[in-house]
Amino acid sequence: MDCEMCGKPAVAICKIEGVQMQVCGSCQRFGTILKQIVTQKPSQKTKVQAQVPKEEIVEQVRPDTSKILRTHREKLKLNQEQFAAKLQIRASTYNHYESGTTLPDIATARKLEHI
Repeated sequence: MDCEMCGKPAVAICKIEGVQMQVCGSCQRFGTILKQIVTQKPSQKTKVQAQVPKEEIVEQVRPDTSKILRTHREKLKLNQEQFAAKLQIRASTYNHYESGTTLPDIATARKLEHI
């Protein structure tokens, strides 16, 4: 709120020549003070609490994936090429998974779970 006479910050409401006005400290001498204006201090900022790090879920592929793939493929009575085609991966890649030389990545392992 600004003083209605000079524009400085108002500190009181005064009656000057029959009119109630919000005035500053230097202009309030021209009239009678009716009420002091209580200025609110800017609210304090809330303290930001440190966020507790969430536990990370670490996903790993089972080390016995090759045995599981082989038994499931044999149960379906398919050869490696047919099973790889069903999984929509290359036959050589599936051969590496089944022989145990490489482990599938998480996305491929999820695809393997559904079959």
